[in-house]
Amino acid sequence: MRSALRTLTTVVIVLSSCLLSSFASADNGIDTQTNIEVLLRGPIHEAFATSATVDPVDSPLITREPPEPIDELLPDHRPVGARVIWIPGYWAFDHLDDDFIWISGVWRNAPPGRQWVPGYWEQVDGGYRWMPGAWVEAGSRVTYQSKPPTSQERGPASPRPSNNHFYVQGCWVQQGGNYKWRPGYWVPQQQDWVWVPARYTLAADGYLYSDGYWDYRLDERGRVFAPVRLNSNTRAAVRVSYTPTIVLDNNTQLMLHLFAAPAQGRYYFGDYYADQYAAAGIRPWFDDDGIGFDPLLSHYVWRYGDSYLNNLQGWNKYFIGHPEYRPRTTFDAQLQFVENNADFEHLDRVLLGDSLENVVSSTSDVGHLVSLSSADRELFGNIAQQLNDITRQRVDLAADVSATVGVATREVLKLPELPSDVAPQLERTLPANPLQLRNVVPKLPLPTGRARLPIGLPRLPF
Repeated sequence: MRSALRTLTTVVIVLSSCLLSSFASADNGIDTQTNIEVLLRGPIHEAFATSATVDPVDSPLITREPPEPIDELLPDHRPVGARVIWIPGYWAFDHLDDDFIWISGVWRNAPPGRQWVPGYWEQVDGGYRWMPGAWVEAGSRVTYQSKPPTSQERGPASPRPSNNHFYVQGCWVQQGGNYKWRPGYWVPQQQDWVWVPARYTLAADGYLYSDGYWDYRLDERGRVFAPVRLNSNTRAAVRVSYTPTIVLDNNTQLMLHLFAAPAQGRYYFGDYYADQYAAAGIRPWFDDDGIGFDPLLSHYVWRYGDSYLNNLQGWNKYFIGHPEYRPRTTFDAQLQFVENNADFEHLDRVLLGDSLENVVSSTSDVGHLVSLSSADRELFGNIAQQLNDITRQRVDLAADVSATVGVATREVLKLPELPSDVAPQLERTLPANPLQLRNVVPKLPLPTGRARLPIGLPRLPF
């Protein structure tokens, strides 16, 4: 990656023809430096990963109107896999920078048996709120539910049966129109699967419930693209088209510089090492903050050994104490950092993004990414359009609900049939539901010496 990043990558943004003269440079190209900024810090797309929470997250009120969605075009390459789909991006409000940023779309290896319901901005009294997306059971009737009671989860009531177990947190579930508490329990770890807990996400008429499900490890979930910031003139354009071209490393570097905001139900990536971010509720993802049962962290520590957690803590301490060597917050700044610090021995540890072109040509990704054919573009474009249709359904449903006074509406979202139940990308068996695994004896642990990480987590810098 280091040598590849020495070449400046051009990010192309296309404006409607009536605005080209306003933003064009002398050669009639678009001045990307003044119109778009590729960020290497921000929220992770919520279809890729969300942090564990015990209670529903109520989105904060934003007084400014969100910009119109960008016409996001498909990248030229996609990951290999029959279950991979393109999930479009969305606007998110960056409270720390007090501005909207575009969370670029993702190539996602869809969790088996799950279908994505996108989030959207809902106009409410005094402003706007983000209604998050969710992975719901494919083919199910998606209904809005009333807000569940406050969680009774206080952690495990019994000791961990073995080091091969993880804890599934308790949650409220509806039975016969009433909420009933389902206590937490211990379950054997599954070598190739990470458990995603059940959650309630905010909706216009209550909450959208998605039960827990098995998902892939982060490095197997697809490809994440860097978010971007558009200046106000560009956001005001009648139509803006944008193709994501800067890919995040969702393997080693992401795990090193991953942060969680449980109060938001989000993961963040990049430089959030300063005290101001901790004060804002953004903490290292491996700091459970008393929760103690994040299945993602439990899985990685189980799979790679205690030294994995020690390494994460050590590198976090290093970057806190060496702000000059933290990841840069924009792609341009990263390129400049590479040029000025070519001899820095830990340079690879702070490079979060690269051009899709460089990633495709790198030896480590040979065979993992393939060019989009015309048939691919039609297929994935249709899927993206269907997801956008679901978003419009949610908006229309919210409008109908707001116009209905005194009626407890529980409308059903009509989900289109997406090609998500085809053969899995990886040749592995999907585990049973954890409720069926509570009394199952764990399989033999992974071989000793598993702390030698296949994802290449580096040794500590001291």
